[in-house]
Amino acid sequence: MLISIIVIFGFYQFFAFTYGTPPLPRTTLQVNSEWVYLFPQKGQPVKEDWKYRDVMRIIERTRTSEETTRVDLVPYLYIVQSPLSYYSILYEIPLRVEWYRGGTDADYVLTLKDREGFWGWGDENREMRFKAQDLFEQNIDHYILIETLRLPDESELLIYQRR
Repeated sequence: MLISIIVIFGFYQFFAFTYGTPPLPRTTLQVNSEWVYLFPQKGQPVKEDWKYRDVMRIIERTRTSEETTRVDLVPYLYIVQSPLSYYSILYEIPLRVEWYRGGTDADYVLTLKDREGFWGWGDENREMRFKAQDLFEQNIDHYILIETLRLPDESELLIYQRR
């Protein structure tokens, strides 16, 4: 008797919480060996426009190969990788985002005009970020500046493409 009351109450509780809730989307995509559910989005997934969509449009327009595009973030912060991955899925561009490599073998390098501002805050891995920046500056002859975008914090995002 007690078990049947618990089962009935469990079903009641389940349906009370799920009533009117649409089911999860059936569309999935495998990214980096993980399955991702694609939820419908209205507009960009951020409040401020950090120009990620523009970056992906530039990459889409200028890329020369259908192979995976390698993008190096010099220097790197976690806030940058997720939106780029989102737009790479949206635009169906195979993209591999790397960091701390200093643009040694990337197809594109995203960096800022100076070391401070949005990318320079915080002390976590600060020395490693500056080493990556120095390494990119040593290899800058292998790249050409294709676009400069002004960001909400008044810094300038520089987009370089391998020559």
